[in-house]
Amino acid sequence: MPYKPQFATVKPYVLHFLRDNYWRVEDLLSYDDTLGEAQLQFWRTVSRLTRRGCIIENEKHMMALFRTSWSRHFTTLANKNSQQIKMVTITDPTYNYIEETIAGCTDNDGYVLSLIATAPDEIRQGIMLMLKLPTETLNVITTLVEKDLIDPANTIVCRLLGKPPQHCILQQMLSYLKD
Repeated sequence: MPYKPQFATVKPYVLHFLRDNYWRVEDLLSYDDTLGEAQLQFWRTVSRLTRRGCIIENEKHMMALFRTSWSRHFTTLANKNSQQIKMVTITDPTYNYIEETIAGCTDNDGYVLSLIATAPDEIRQGIMLMLKLPTETLNVITTLVEKDLIDPANTIVCRLLGKPPQHCILQQMLSYLKD
C-alpha cells in the first residue's frame, strides 16, 4: 500500500521550527499565515514530486524532502522580510519636541555642498581652499575682508591657489555666495 502524505506528519516539526525562527518573518507574515505557508509548501512539494513520478516511500522520506523544501522557502521569506521597509508611527510627545527642534535646525551641510557642486571651477577651488586652510590663515583673510581690504585678501587667496592676483577669485567667491 503506497504512502499517502499528510501535513499532520510534518506539523510538529513546523511548530518547533517556527518557535525558533518565526522572528525572521514576523514583520512580513502573522504566525497563522506562516503556518499556512508551511502547509502550502508541503502540498507544493508533494505535488512536484508526484508530477515528476517520484515515489514517497514513507514518513521519514517525506519529512526529509519537506525539511529541505521548507527551509529554502522560509529563507526566501526571511530575505523578503529583510528587504521590506518598515513604517513606524511614534506617539511619544518627546519625539514631537525633537522633530520640531530638528526641523528648524539650519546647521546642515546639504546647502553648502550643493553650492560647491554647482560653482564654476575657480570658485569651487577657492571655496575648497577656504575650507581646508589653517585657522590662522583663514583669520588673516577674514580680518582683511572685514576691514574692506579685498585686494590684499584676494592676493593671498590667488597665491595659495597658484593663480595671478588679476583673477579676482575672492571677489567672484563673495558675489557667488551672496547670490
